[in-house]
Amino acid sequence: MSSYTHNLNKKLLNLAIKQNHQLLGQFRHDLEMIIYSLEGLFTLKELDEFLSYDDILAESFNKKVKAVHRKKFADLYELQKRELGIKLNNKWFINKSDVNIPQDIQWVLSLGPKHGLPIESKEFPVLKIIADSEDFLQTLENKEEQEIARSRLAMIIDNHIKIGRNSDRDRFVLDKVRKARHFLKENRDVVILNSDKGNLTVAMNRCDYELRMEDIVGDTAGYLLINKDPTSRKGLPMGSPASPVVADIVMEELLDCCIEKLAIRPKIITKYVDDLFCVVSEVYRIPCGGNGAEECGEVYIGTTKNKLRTRLAGHKSDQKYRTTNLSHKTALTAHCVRLNHFPKFEDTTVLNRKAIIDVD
Repeated sequence: MSSYTHNLNKKLLNLAIKQNHQLLGQFRHDLEMIIYSLEGLFTLKELDEFLSYDDILAESFNKKVKAVHRKKFADLYELQKRELGIKLNNKWFINKSDVNIPQDIQWVLSLGPKHGLPIESKEFPVLKIIADSEDFLQTLENKEEQEIARSRLAMIIDNHIKIGRNSDRDRFVLDKVRKARHFLKENRDVVILNSDKGNLTVAMNRCDYELRMEDIVGDTAGYLLINKDPTSRKGLPMGSPASPVVADIVMEELLDCCIEKLAIRPKIITKYVDDLFCVVSEVYRIPCGGNGAEECGEVYIGTTKNKLRTRLAGHKSDQKYRTTNLSHKTALTAHCVRLNHFPKFEDTTVLNRKAIIDVD
């Protein structure tokens, strides 16, 4: 901004301030004249009574206006909940505490620990999504498909960061979640628990919960006091930051040592910490095209541990060098030689992939 523009704005601001001061002075003068005129018409006692009555009327009017506004807000709030499908299910939440929990807080707590909450734009896990997507993209053999998928992923993430907005329902849910957290933070005496059976959330007084736990644990008929922790084992504990790193190193070493010794080489193998997903073989279908004049309608179902195009090359070789000795040929070749039919390799489809999943 130039000095000329700055000085001009400063002068305009000074003129506006001066004009407002003049108006305030004029209003103050008019008010003093009105009070002086009223003092001449009424006594001080009558004037005080009039002003106090006027204050009472103003306060009553303000109360009515506030009540109307509160009712409008409540009606709009209920309308918003109906439009967004927000409804408290009394079978999902029970309040056994002495604290009066608002309805919207009860609704949030009734959703349960497995409910997927919407993600705010500022909490969008960009790095985690990129890492998980890259793990999947590495399973694609076609490099061109990988690049196309990466471009689409980058576009989706960029659009979400720049123009991504939560829906009305998501904003409503996030607002209620923030209020629920604030409510529970202020009411430390309330404990939120899951029931033993059913999808039910229970609110209890902390003192009642602790007394019940002491009664249960103190029951010597059901519990035995031991001096050693039976859950302790050699190795890293669950939840330690180093545990996933060490598990990843161990799994890498295990895969390097074991894959070379496998009699059947897997087509696809990927891991996540200590879990493995391994594709061993494919189930494919080859229709028979008949002899050219008539359709056959038969199909050949086969499995292969190799790549599908490698197995199809073997079938094509059998068809190219047909012999009468069918002892070492497949059922597809035997069928085609016996009836002088020809398979339709171009219509080959994959029916299923046999997979081994380790979830330990």
